Amino acid sequence: MFTEWRKKPTSKIYSGNLVLIADYLGCSVDYLLGRTEDPEVHQIEPRGVDPARR
Repeated sequence: MFTEWRKKPTSKIYSGNLVLIADYLGCSVDYLLGRTEDPEVHQIEPRGVDPARR
């Protein structure tokens, strides 16, 4: 999938594939998209979930 995108960078990448690439590289999708300078993945707790009770 990545090889095809490198050949034709204007082609679309499906969001599921983007997640796979980010997971492989160990960074966030936002970092790949240029939306942040921070490559770290930050987990956000859903509303109403107490992290101490996990």
